[in-house]
Amino acid sequence: MSLLETRNKKFNLPVVFIVGVIFLIGLAFFANYIENISPSEAVTEVEKEKIIHITVDKNATIFLDGTKIDTIQLEKELKIQFDGHANPVIQLETQQKVSSEKIIKIMGIATKNNYKIILEAVSN
Repeated sequence: MSLLETRNKKFNLPVVFIVGVIFLIGLAFFANYIENISPSEAVTEVEKEKIIHITVDKNATIFLDGTKIDTIQLEKELKIQFDGHANPVIQLETQQKVSSEKIIKIMGIATKNNYKIILEAVSN
């Protein structure tokens, strides 16, 4: 075979080989990225979310983290406790037989202040 004949032949690599090389290069960059993420960065994301528990018992009494409170004081106390937190969350636990008036007031406070709310209805 002469030099001219080899020069005119096309150089074909299997597609699987090319895809494999691209995958390995991508994997190397991804591994380097993962290595540079510190565990403290991941923890701070979780710490930014603050959850406050509100319970409404069968007598329509409101408890903020176990302390009895009325709806007027509730909004002020929530603003104080959520101050400086990026993702405020209210976990509202109610009895199934509770009138919806108190629940709607609490949900209104959450909506007005852009708090996320998780509603749990507990059986008696």
